[in-house]
Amino acid sequence: MHRQFTTLALIAFTVGSFAEEPEKLILQDKTAPGAEFRVYATSSISGEITPPAEPGKQAAKILISGKSQSEYAERILKPTDDLVGYQSLRVYEKLRVGRTSGDRKDQLELRPTVKRIVLLKRGNSKVPFSPDAPLLWGEIDLIRTEIILSQLNGILPKEAISPTEQWEAQQSAIHELTDFDTIDGGKLVCKLEKRENIGPRDLCHISFVGKIDGVNEDGPASQELVGKLIFDKSSGYITYLTLKGVHSLKDEKGQNVGKIEGSFELTRIPLQGQVEVADSVVKKLNTTPDDTNTLLLHQEPSLKLSFDYSRRWRISRTTTQQITIDGPAGAGILVTVSSRQNTLSVADFRKEALQDLQKREATIHSSTGPELLENGKAWFAHVATIGKSTVTMVYVVCISDDRGVTLAARLPGKTSTELVEDVKNIAKSLKMK
Repeated sequence: MHRQFTTLALIAFTVGSFAEEPEKLILQDKTAPGAEFRVYATSSISGEITPPAEPGKQAAKILISGKSQSEYAERILKPTDDLVGYQSLRVYEKLRVGRTSGDRKDQLELRPTVKRIVLLKRGNSKVPFSPDAPLLWGEIDLIRTEIILSQLNGILPKEAISPTEQWEAQQSAIHELTDFDTIDGGKLVCKLEKRENIGPRDLCHISFVGKIDGVNEDGPASQELVGKLIFDKSSGYITYLTLKGVHSLKDEKGQNVGKIEGSFELTRIPLQGQVEVADSVVKKLNTTPDDTNTLLLHQEPSLKLSFDYSRRWRISRTTTQQITIDGPAGAGILVTVSSRQNTLSVADFRKEALQDLQKREATIHSSTGPELLENGKAWFAHVATIGKSTVTMVYVVCISDDRGVTLAARLPGKTSTELVEDVKNIAKSLKMK
């Protein structure tokens, strides 16, 4: 009996010694410059918000809904510098968004002239531009809300895992999913749910769930997220993402003032040899951001006017005859549209500008111009001290067959060369329809 027990124990020990331990998996994204993909994405939202009420009135809820579709060929590019974590060339077949907010309906779509987009990410900021033409601000907004799938590497585990383990997503992935500027709290818990082989593909299904508190451009908010991604271990790429979430907006007291539910689905297919993002095409494009390819296009249908401007500036106000543009360090430009007969000549505009400076008891240090720009456009400038501030005042007159436009800019300092060129470039690009 003792011998039988010893034999059984030895057999059990031997079997246990040779039993296989669960395989530890290393899930590492291998996306590298030169990789090409075909991407398809859809999303939808619905909900309501309650904006602050006007004095004496009761706050009213506004219903919100929307859908989006995008399809594009993508080529991963070598980052421009060490601060860029991601850079790619995208050629969009489709990028459109339909939104309804109360009684207002908007349809936004990327114009065919700018279907080629270079998208890079510095920190948490996405910077899109087209190597072909300036983008509208609305087009930038469309692209910046797109999820960059390779930036979700932070959902993959940092170390080798067994099938039963859980782990927390990294902050970089949470920023990409939530679009929060800052994250105040919360976490996403990730888990390997399933592993399957389909042909040569070794697919790992990873779930994630959690609640995140943070702040975006609309203020404080929280998001409850439930999602899944599929990682192709054989190729080293994330190939699929599905996500559902609830976005709760809060006021300054932390009270909920709106709730928006949304869903998102993205499929990314590795696909080499796409003509539109071929190496021969990329070599001919300037994919490094500069002052020219990052210009913005502003169109003002009510004034039948359009112009290009630097991202250093922003359109702050539009009236029936004027556009106000705010710049860095208190710089500003006032664009005024009038009939040709009511538009001052360059000589008269210069005389009026000098009279205005004299009334303000300004000390003029130097003057430039008038000088011709092009096509009936001319400019001049004065460097002056007004009160305790030294400024460069730049003026432009643009004349067409039936209308005229003047630009009056106040720029800080004596040698605002970069900003002076910005004003002149706005005038050069200005079109009156």
